[in-house]
Amino acid sequence: MDIIRLLCCICYFVQIGAISTNTHLDALKREVFKNPYKIEAHEHLIKTLMHEQQYAEAENYLNEALQLFNKPASLIGLKAALHVHNNQIEQATACYLELYKYNQESIALPYNIGWCLSVLHRHDIAIHYYLKALSLDPEYDFAHLGISKAYLAVGECQKAWPHFERRMAHYKKYVERINVAAMTLNDIIGKRVLVLTEWGLGDMIQYLRFTKELKKAGAAQVIVQAHEPLVPLFSMCDYIDAVITPQQIPPAHDIQIPMMSLTYLFNTSLETIPRDFPYLKARTDLIEAWKPLFKDKSKIHVGLCWGAKKIFLEDHPYTRRSIPLNMFAALAEIPNVIFYSLQKVYDTEQLQNLPEHFKVHDFGPNFDEQNGRFMDTAALLGGDETLDLIISVDTSVIHLAGNLAKKPVWVLLPYSAAWWWLYDRTDTVWYPTMRFFRQQRPLEWGPVFEDVKKALEQFVQERLTKNQ
Repeated sequence: MDIIRLLCCICYFVQIGAISTNTHLDALKREVFKNPYKIEAHEHLIKTLMHEQQYAEAENYLNEALQLFNKPASLIGLKAALHVHNNQIEQATACYLELYKYNQESIALPYNIGWCLSVLHRHDIAIHYYLKALSLDPEYDFAHLGISKAYLAVGECQKAWPHFERRMAHYKKYVERINVAAMTLNDIIGKRVLVLTEWGLGDMIQYLRFTKELKKAGAAQVIVQAHEPLVPLFSMCDYIDAVITPQQIPPAHDIQIPMMSLTYLFNTSLETIPRDFPYLKARTDLIEAWKPLFKDKSKIHVGLCWGAKKIFLEDHPYTRRSIPLNMFAALAEIPNVIFYSLQKVYDTEQLQNLPEHFKVHDFGPNFDEQNGRFMDTAALLGGDETLDLIISVDTSVIHLAGNLAKKPVWVLLPYSAAWWWLYDRTDTVWYPTMRFFRQQRPLEWGPVFEDVKKALEQFVQERLTKNQ
């Protein structure tokens, strides 16, 4: 689901009707011209223009209306919605705060304020407003999900997990079937546990460690339902008894639990996130097959990944993870470095349009195809004499590298990164080999690459000295 757009719709306060024709818009404009002091005419026109995605014109009419009327709440709400669309989150926050002063009983307003503050990294204050919304409506699912992410961003994991259950669609029906709040670790002793797949490939790899904890806690069997590309990789884990896809009929089992609810079952804190690495392993034969490519120890071999899956996060500049491959070209100015593409599925066409000095080697069409998805990548990330370093955006490759725990992984994070990376650290409790390079302003990757280049120069110098 496109969550960012859905949240923006909530910010609009209104449900906009069916698609308007140009004739209808012209009629609304004539109505405003004939009745300039009728606020409803202005509101109707502005809402319709926004629905038609004619935001610039909507903003012009809104500014004219604000000059005619003394800042009515309806127009300020529309102004906030336009600020959200224009990624002017500070201005949107100011609008919502002004409205909230005069409407303390609104449920949507404190939620909207909380969402804006979270985007701006003010998670501590955002929590206050999410709590306000929940005090007015304890069943407000968006506020539960918002506060869970804010708690996680500041490291208060145990407060987050109960709220995080509201990520499930049709929550009430879900709880009737799977009530994690009522489970204890005693319930899984001697039981066959089916762990259900959810979210993306990287999320499943990140949370895989908790399936090993199920075995340690006494589960008789652990059956993992996984996205099809992950089946070969997960099938090599000796702590998992069976791996199936969502399309397959599961084996007999006693308990079901979603993968990302295991943190709630274990009441996980930052201090108790499992770190019994590695949680994944690579095929030895594939490691040996790829080794000859990296035999030149006078060079540093760096794997790159620049494109993330095109989900809702890519629609918003504060959360957009993907980076044009051309921006990595500055790193090619460092001598004795060979770059390799770990990119699959998305944005691979960018390899065809690179500056002459920036060579990125491709592993060929059979890479991660002939041997199964991620299997060749795992060999490159999990071998002792393969890649030296991975530089990547926030995508599944970093979770694979982190769980193999063999290589340093440098992750380039957007301004509003995923909440489990917290918001003020260059390292992470999730993976010991990972280092973050964070945007300080949305979409500004230039300063990030300046820092990466300096770090890479130092890394190359130290590694080549060690190889001598």
